[in-house]
Amino acid sequence: MKGATNRKHRQGGPRGGFLRRSPFLVSYWQGKRLCFENYLTRKKIAASIETAALLDFFSSWKREEAMFRRWPEYTAQSLRLAIRRLVQESFLQRSTRRSPTEDSRAKALRDWKAWNPAAQFSFTCRRKIPIARR
Repeated sequence: MKGATNRKHRQGGPRGGFLRRSPFLVSYWQGKRLCFENYLTRKKIAASIETAALLDFFSSWKREEAMFRRWPEYTAQSLRLAIRRLVQESFLQRSTRRSPTEDSRAKALRDWKAWNPAAQFSFTCRRKIPIARR
């Protein structure tokens, strides 16, 4: 029966659903490190090429179990761990529906979509610099 439980998870059971790369990511090199930054949440990570491939794979909403077919050479446990960490850090979004509603922050940045990603990145990264009056 243990195999039946694993199949259930692979087929979109309790851990299943849809995943998508956050639309608010930029990537860049910092020295020899590949970095990803979610400019909506201001979280940054250094990532491997495998992580970059995983983020690219989820460029649109896909069922979680699709990654098991795409990367059969990796264990389901290691893929789930990677997904869980990317969701926790806001680099992947999880939903029970293929087209969920946007949150208020995402809606606010939607107007900048035509300028994406540079304008959105600049817009969210601006910081006020306090200047004291005399």
